[in-house]
Amino acid sequence: MKFWMFVRQKKKQPLHQKRVVFLLWAAFATQGAWHLPWDSYFSNQDGLSAFASQNYEKGIEAFKKGLEAEPNNSQLHYNLGNALHQKQDYDKALESYQKNLELTQSPEIQGTVLYNMGNTYYRKGQQQNPQENWQKAIESYEKALGKNPEDEEAKENLEFVKQQQQQQNNEQQS
Repeated sequence: MKFWMFVRQKKKQPLHQKRVVFLLWAAFATQGAWHLPWDSYFSNQDGLSAFASQNYEKGIEAFKKGLEAEPNNSQLHYNLGNALHQKQDYDKALESYQKNLELTQSPEIQGTVLYNMGNTYYRKGQQQNPQENWQKAIESYEKALGKNPEDEEAKENLEFVKQQQQQQNNEQQS
């Protein structure tokens, strides 16, 4: 009795099909369609390094690149907000902080973000609509204190902005 053993081999793809697959892969790889799992980490580190050397524009670019790889990374939104604040782009900074608040569950981190939002609203109020923006700053500091009642800087800033607002009201009435 004879026993035949067959080993099936994969059919080889024609060379032109291999080229098409490679070209498609190369097109996606060069267009940034694929992100490696550590892209957001390294972008965040690059951004923090640029921020520390006060190169805020480079930091903003790095944080945005990280957000392309991981759009729901709350830390990147927070760091982007800080860099935008330093560039005095207060509206975009507030958007980044707000996105961080939506993604973060930690009351401690939320308190820090709300404190930064208070600072941002205060600075924005120095440029435009002081009463409106300073009121939002006050509300942000109060919310920050709701998350962390021991935050002395939030308490001090809250009192300072209230004094500024009162002084502005007195000047307008005079």
